[in-house]
Amino acid sequence: MKTSAFLVGCIVALGLQLLPVQADAPPTAFEKALYEKARYQVLSKLNDEDFVSYCITMNVGGETLLKFHDEILARQTELADRINEGLTADQPQVMSLNAALKDLRSQYAVKISEVRKGLEIESKIAEETLTALSQSQR
Repeated sequence: MKTSAFLVGCIVALGLQLLPVQADAPPTAFEKALYEKARYQVLSKLNDEDFVSYCITMNVGGETLLKFHDEILARQTELADRINEGLTADQPQVMSLNAALKDLRSQYAVKISEVRKGLEIESKIAEETLTALSQSQR
C-alpha cells in the first residue's frame, strides 16, 4: 500500500514536471507605462558614456549610434597605433585622425542627444498613459 502511494506520488510529481510551463502574462499597459517612465528617470541621470553603454547593450538608438561608437573606437585605436609608431601630433597622419575623431565625436554627440530626446518623449507618453489609465479606473 505504501509502495503504491509512493509510486502514485512520484508519477504525479513527474507529470507536473513534464507539463508545459505557463509563460508570464504580457505586461499590461499600466505596467509597460510604469516601466518606461522609471527607465527614463534612471537613464536621464546617466553620463553619456554610461548612457551609450546601456543603449548599445539594450539596442536602443539604432544602428547609427552603434556605428559612431564603433568608428570612434577604431579611429582611437588607429591614432594610438600611430603614436606608438613614433608619429607626433603635428604630422599629417595624426592631424588627419584627430580631425576625423573630432568630426565623429560631434556627430556622435548629436545622435546621443537625439536618443535622449526620444526616450524623454517616450517617458512623456508613458506619463500620459498612466494618467489616462488612472482616470479611466475611477
